[in-house]
Amino acid sequence: MKLVLISFLPVFLFLFSSCGSKQEDVKINKFSGNNETVVDSQTKSGTVSPNRNELTSGGESSNVLSTGDAKNHVNENAIVRGYVADVVEREKVAYLNFDKKYPKNSFSAVIFDDKFSEVGELNIYKNQNVEIKGTITIYKDKPQIIITSKNQIRLIK
Repeated sequence: MKLVLISFLPVFLFLFSSCGSKQEDVKINKFSGNNETVVDSQTKSGTVSPNRNELTSGGESSNVLSTGDAKNHVNENAIVRGYVADVVEREKVAYLNFDKKYPKNSFSAVIFDDKFSEVGELNIYKNQNVEIKGTITIYKDKPQIIITSKNQIRLIK
């Protein structure tokens, strides 16, 4: 009887420990096809802004990419659309981590401390679909866009 119990204990521990890790790997996609409504509280008019990194509510045509496709467009100015899974604010830098929490995130928007006041409250983007506009760069093998203005971030409803 002891032998049977001892032989099933490792199997039980393995099954029990693997149950929690599956939830982290679930990708949440809240897009409903191509019919998203874009909410842009920063730009009231439909004019194109002089800052090339600003999103506008006008019909500006730009390269809209998924977070997974951003790594194929390094050094390009584009709009990256995705789900913000986590917002991390540190003393000198803040991150909007897309798709999953760090370190499993596929893309990040980065805001440095000298732009915190200009960009504003970041937690409003957590668990939301957003568009980030700017030049895609790579840091530690992951694509990112550095945010310098609130006009580079737009909520998608």
